[in-house]
Amino acid sequence: MIKDEQNLKSAVLHSFPGIGKFTSETIKAYDEAGWLAQMFTTIIIHENSKWVKIIRLLAPKIIYKFKNRNFSEISSKKIKLYPYKEIIRLFAVRYLSLTTTDKIWEWAELSFDKWVASKLSKKIKIIHSYEHAAMYTFERAKKLGIFRILEQTSRHYGAVNTLIDQQFEKYPNLRSAYIKRLTGRHLLRRNARKKKEHDLADLIICNSSFTKGTLVDGNVDERKIIIVPLAFPKPAVQINYPNVIPKIHFLYAGSLSVNKGTHLLIEIWNNHFSDNADLLLTLVGKNLLPDLLTANLPSNVKLIDFVHQSELNKLYDQANVFVFPTLADGFGMVITEAMARGLPVIASRNSAGPDLIKHGHDGLLINAGDDQDLLDKINWCIANKDQLKKMSTNAHNKAKSWQWENYREKLIEKIALKLNIDA
Repeated sequence: MIKDEQNLKSAVLHSFPGIGKFTSETIKAYDEAGWLAQMFTTIIIHENSKWVKIIRLLAPKIIYKFKNRNFSEISSKKIKLYPYKEIIRLFAVRYLSLTTTDKIWEWAELSFDKWVASKLSKKIKIIHSYEHAAMYTFERAKKLGIFRILEQTSRHYGAVNTLIDQQFEKYPNLRSAYIKRLTGRHLLRRNARKKKEHDLADLIICNSSFTKGTLVDGNVDERKIIIVPLAFPKPAVQINYPNVIPKIHFLYAGSLSVNKGTHLLIEIWNNHFSDNADLLLTLVGKNLLPDLLTANLPSNVKLIDFVHQSELNKLYDQANVFVFPTLADGFGMVITEAMARGLPVIASRNSAGPDLIKHGHDGLLINAGDDQDLLDKINWCIANKDQLKKMSTNAHNKAKSWQWENYREKLIEKIALKLNIDA
């Protein structure tokens, strides 16, 4: 039983097999509140770690390859690692097929969950875990009387399946062996696991109204759901949006996939803008679409594979409009990244778009899967390019208003409210 904040001093365990901006900020929030006992993960590059210092001395290129895993904001003594199977997964990502990589990912994720479960003790008062990496942990935590927080970073597993199925019916050439694996018995097994996590959780944190809505529609108890939108990255000090736009540059970043709606963007571009020399579309991200969709793109479309954040920021700065036509996304951090660089965003309503964008003021909202709506908004930008600079300024100002320190404060405040304690 958690009676007061003093009872939570060094009593929270944070568990996630990766490390990203949203997880690192959650960990920092717990640490700043004095609640964090430990964080469990797979691979972290901590500046005070002895093995990191040794590898940096002997093989600095290895450390550089893991630069996205840098995290030194808390004491290294609070970090426990389970790296071995993650290393195998990373090898698979680089050298093996999507189907094989998916199998290895699931194996590694479940192994991590079991490892965390084995390390729990009654000293821990709260366990904070994430979807598909929490079931074994929560089962053990319940037996120990530990309060269980699930952070739901994606939509409910049953949401928008009809919408996605409609895309496969309309575009049958989108199917692949990888997609079939993700829509067969493997999906049913994973969904059963996620349902168990929802049932076991005492509190579920969503980062968008859309995600919460899908959970409620999926019969998850609304009383245990809270919303804390993720913050904007630090805004660009200065935006240099042009007064006159001779050639409008549209940008998309994220995986090229059915779920992200990129097939719709490509289809629209091929049918309506392929011969327009005054337009440019840049698609950034790993291509998960069948090759025939991207094999013969028009000359005013540029396809770029994965880039690091510093390179992506340069692409944001070169673009005029960011397009995010996802069919379903729990949040969509690229929306906040683009707005922080002063980009107006065309975003699907099946994302955090409605939480972040005031339609017509700092961006435009579209209905997910509606190719006509997406076409209309692209045409609006072309016909009203004189209004894009003002929209850019508004987007940049919006980013300034909700930063990560605001997120951390609000997260602890809302958790404390649910626990009925003062923070």
